[in-house]
Amino acid sequence: ERWEAWAMDNCVAGPPHEVLATQRFAAHASAGKPAPLEQVEAELGRLVKEWGSMTVCIREFWREESVATLCGGWIEVLLEAIEHHELLALQRADGRDVSDWEVSWLGEKWAEKDNGPWSSYRNSSLSEGDESIGLDTTVPSEVHGWTKDGEAWDGGEVNPNMSWGTWSTPADGWGHAKPWSESGTDVDWGSFT
Repeated sequence: ERWEAWAMDNCVAGPPHEVLATQRFAAHASAGKPAPLEQVEAELGRLVKEWGSMTVCIREFWREESVATLCGGWIEVLLEAIEHHELLALQRADGRDVSDWEVSWLGEKWAEKDNGPWSSYRNSSLSEGDESIGLDTTVPSEVHGWTKDGEAWDGGEVNPNMSWGTWSTPADGWGHAKPWSESGTDVDWGSFT
C-alpha cells in the first residue's frame, strides 16, 4: 500500500506521457483452434520419416511451424497426438522439462540419415558417455604453449624469479576508488518508506 501511494504521488506530479508508437500483434488464425488429431499425427509421422531419426525430442517437433500451427499453439495437443499415434511412443522423464521428453518411432526401422552437422547429437547426450565431437584436442605432452610465430614452445628459457613488477602510482581511475561521498556528485535516490 505504501508503494502504491508513493507511486501515485510521484507519477501524477509529472507531465502526461505521450504515446510514441503502438504495436498490435495479431494471433495466428489457428491459435486456440487445433486441427483434428489425425492431421497432427500424420504430420508427426511425416517429419520423423523426413528427418530419418528413430528418436526425437518434443522440442524438435514443437519448433516446426507446421506442428505448432496444427496444434493450435497448444503443446498439450502435441502430447495427445503422440500418445494416440500407433507408431510413436512418448518417453516421459520425471524431473525434466516437457520439451526434453523423447519420442521413439516404433514403425519400420531404417538407417538414420545424416541430417547435417548436429544430427549425431539428436539421439545422444554427453551424460551417456559420448564425449566425441570429432575434434582432435590432444596436445603432445612436450608442448607447453605456442610462440607468436605459431611454433610449439617447449617451456624452456623461463626465469621463475622474474616478476611483472608494479606501477609506482596507479593511473587516474585505475587501482583506487574514491568513496561516493567524495565524488562531488549529489544523488537523490528518493525515499520508498
